[in-house]
Amino acid sequence: VVQPVNAAAGGGLPLQFEAGDREAFRLRPNGVRINVPGRYMAFYTLTTPADTALTTTMALSLNGQALYASQQNVETATTTAANTETVGMALFEAECGDTLSLTTTAAITAAAVTAGSAPLATLTIVRIG
Repeated sequence: VVQPVNAAAGGGLPLQFEAGDREAFRLRPNGVRINVPGRYMAFYTLTTPADTALTTTMALSLNGQALYASQQNVETATTTAANTETVGMALFEAECGDTLSLTTTAAITAAAVTAGSAPLATLTIVRIG
């Protein structure tokens, strides 16, 4: 995920491509286009920095529809002393041209967790069949 994160409520988090098959997956604004049909496993992490207030539901969305199994509620306060990690995953079928996004129900504005540390969020997609 691009840092710092600025995502609108109901929108996808901005992504950047780190590794993988650039022909099978293409970045799109706030999502990843899947170019090879099949069964996929996707999982994400969200690390909310300490002292950050956030109340939202994170989910993976396929073509704008939340994948229910991936939904995770996130609630942190400005008094939270340590970073908070949220993890979600889903199995799904995708067709060529489908778009997978990591979405939030509330606006998120957050700087990097700490300089040189892990990213605020990650999204991993694996074709399993």
